[in-house]
Amino acid sequence: MDAPPNPFDQFGEQGQAIQAVFQALLQPMQQQVAQLQQQLAHQPVFNAQQIAQAIAEAMAQQPAQPQAPPNPPQPREPKAADPPTFSGNRNETESFIRSVRTCFQLNPSRFPPGDDARRIIFALGFIQGGTAGVWANNHTNAMLDPEVADPFVTFQAFQDAFERAFGSADRAQKARTDMAALKMKPGDTVEEYTTSFESLANHTGYNEAAHIEAYRAGLHNRIVEKIYSDSNGELPADLEAWKTKARRLNNLHLEFKALQLRDTRAPSSSNPPRRLLSRTPFTPAPNTQPRATPASDAMDVDGGRGRNTRCYNCGKIGHIAKYCTEPKNFRSVRAAEIAEVVHAVLTEERSRKEEKPVEAVADFPNNQQ
Repeated sequence: MDAPPNPFDQFGEQGQAIQAVFQALLQPMQQQVAQLQQQLAHQPVFNAQQIAQAIAEAMAQQPAQPQAPPNPPQPREPKAADPPTFSGNRNETESFIRSVRTCFQLNPSRFPPGDDARRIIFALGFIQGGTAGVWANNHTNAMLDPEVADPFVTFQAFQDAFERAFGSADRAQKARTDMAALKMKPGDTVEEYTTSFESLANHTGYNEAAHIEAYRAGLHNRIVEKIYSDSNGELPADLEAWKTKARRLNNLHLEFKALQLRDTRAPSSSNPPRRLLSRTPFTPAPNTQPRATPASDAMDVDGGRGRNTRCYNCGKIGHIAKYCTEPKNFRSVRAAEIAEVVHAVLTEERSRKEEKPVEAVADFPNNQQ
């Protein structure tokens, strides 16, 4: 049997040198393998059952790890309406900003905190028409141009610039003027008045004492009188105490009025309930006065042969409109009387002709027979 060829013969004269290098590298590795085989030979042999039992004992000795709670379901974001289009009306500046900020608050996934550029571009998209539209287009182009620095770093900076451009020229002075004219009108509640007052108080710049004086001046005189009479020598300490006291008195007044209305509608226990009497239909009393009988003449249809004549006033048979006891039909009584007279004359003439005896026809003369 031939010996296997030496793989180092392909290197020619250098084959033996290369083989010596490889043997020098492999000898330490062969020694390590031999040592490992000796160590394994001295180790006890474990079967699969012993290994499984050892693993089970080790797991039982370890403390139980707390399980991580499952991720709670994320609530769905409410659907917020888009802000209205702003066209430059200064009276709508504050409401427009409030609508935009409401969208940010209700949709954090669309407008994540810190992404002010997205918020600013969103607000600029709803500013259209007139000078406001031109202002918005200029700033939108600047925000979208990567080579131009953003005109607004934060949304608050955009809001300040927007309010300077389209807000009231002097918001504080306007708020003070409106607060001085704010009064409770008949039918208004304290809550409605307080809401209007608070919307102005944010812009007046007044201190606490000035706000208390303005709030007291706008309340109804009866409420102010109740606060002073119920104070026991101490008026409300601050503005919030004035609001709370005024609301409480107004709510008590409304509750007392509701109780009074309920008491007036409730039936009294001392009075017996009324019987429901059935109403009989009204029947006019018969006319017992004797009806005048007119004299019989040629114009009287009722005198002899007019028993079947119809009255032109009431439509009944047996009399004419002249002697009708029903209310007169003034629109046609005159025409009805004329028609009855003409009818009566014609009837009388016709009856006379019928009652006239037929004359006997004389015999022919003797000379004609």
